[in-house]
Amino acid sequence: VVVAEVAFAVIFAVDYAAAVVVADRRCQYMVSPTAIVDFLSIIPVFTLLLEYERVLGFLRFLRVFKAVRILRLHRILSRSKVAGTNVSAEENVSRRALSLFMSLSGIVFVATGAVFMMQTSSKGSAFNFAADATKPDAPMAFHDALYYVVITFTTVGYGDISPTRWYSRLVVVLLVLVTFAVLPYQANQLVVALARRSDYRGKFTPSHREGHRHVVVTGSVSFTNLNSFLSELFHTDHGDQTATLKVVVLSPHEPSEGLLSLMQSVRYRQRLVYLRGSPLNDEDMERCHVATAAAVFLLANNLAPNEEAEDASLTLKTIAVKKFVPDDVTVLVQLMRPASKLNVNSVGVNLVVCQDELRLSLMAQSCLCPGFSTMIVNLVRSHSKPPVELEAADEAAGPSLDKAGSGSFA
Repeated sequence: VVVAEVAFAVIFAVDYAAAVVVADRRCQYMVSPTAIVDFLSIIPVFTLLLEYERVLGFLRFLRVFKAVRILRLHRILSRSKVAGTNVSAEENVSRRALSLFMSLSGIVFVATGAVFMMQTSSKGSAFNFAADATKPDAPMAFHDALYYVVITFTTVGYGDISPTRWYSRLVVVLLVLVTFAVLPYQANQLVVALARRSDYRGKFTPSHREGHRHVVVTGSVSFTNLNSFLSELFHTDHGDQTATLKVVVLSPHEPSEGLLSLMQSVRYRQRLVYLRGSPLNDEDMERCHVATAAAVFLLANNLAPNEEAEDASLTLKTIAVKKFVPDDVTVLVQLMRPASKLNVNSVGVNLVVCQDELRLSLMAQSCLCPGFSTMIVNLVRSHSKPPVELEAADEAAGPSLDKAGSGSFA
C-alpha cells in the first residue's frame, strides 16, 4: 500500500510539474482550479512521514486531501473523453464502463474510509456496531466499514450497523445522495454507448470442414455492385462450385437499406456476412480472416464523382490487403482509369479490371465488327431462364414489341 501511495504521488507530481513548465502563464495556471486539484492530490504522500516523525503530528489533517484524488481521476477520464471524440463505438463503451467502475470504486472506498475514520476517531461511538456478541467492545475493522457501505448503498439495510451521532448520520446521507446522483448518470452514459454500438463489429468464424471456403469483398461496396457481384457468383450455371462458399463484406459504413434487403433475402441469408471495418486496419482484416480467404475482391464505385480519388482509395486498400495476405490468396481489383493500373501492378496484383479501358476496347471492336460487344457480354455474363410465372404472364399479355420486332433485341 505504501509503495502504491508513493508511486501515485510521483506520477501526479511529475504530471503537475510538466503542466506548470509548459503553461504559458505559470502563475495564473498554478492558482487555477485544475492546478489546485493536481497539487492537492500530491499532498497525501506527506502523511507517510507521520509514522516516523512525531513532530509532524500537526500535519495529520493532510490525510483529508486523499479524497481529492477522486476528482483527479474524474478529470483524467473527462480529458480522455474529450480527446477521444472520434473514437469507435466499441472503444467508447470501454471508456464508459471504465468511468462507471472508477466512479463506483471511488465512492465506495471514500465512503468506507469516512465511516472507518469517524468510528475510530470517536472511540466507537459514531456507529452502533458489535462485531461479536461475546466481544461487544471489539473495534470496527475496515472490512466491517466496507460491508456497511455496500449494504447501505444497495438499500438492503440489515440494521446491524447504524449511525448514532448527528455528524455520522449527516455524512451517510450526503454519501448516499452523491451516489444516487453520480452512478445513474454514469450508467445511463454506458447504456447510450451500448445502444450506439454497431451490430456489425463482430467476427467472422470460417468453417474448417472440407470444401467450405470464403471470399472477402471490400472497397466501395454498394447495393448495385454487390447485387451484380452476388448474382454472378452464385448463379446456377456454376453448379456446385459455390454451394458452400460464403461472402464476407468488409465496409466502413453501416449497411444501407438495399444492402440489408440483400442480407435478409432467402438466397443470400446463409451466404453473406457483413462486417463494419476497413482493409486499412489489420484488426478488421483479422476479424474477417482475409489471410485464409480463397480470394479478395476490391470493388469500385461506378458512380463515383471523382474517378481519380476513387482509384487512389482503392490503390491504398489494395496495398494494405496485399501486405496482409499470403501469396497464395488471389486479389482482384476493379479500377476506373487505366493510369491507375501501374500503381496496383507494382505491388504484385495483376488481376485488374479497368472499366474505362474495357469500355473503350469494346466500343473500338464494335466499330470494326458490329455486335461484338453484345457477343462478349453474353459470353462472360450468366443468364437465367425467366421463371414460369413470368412466361405465363407474357403469353397472357399477347405479342409484344420484342416478339414482333425485327429481331434486333434477340
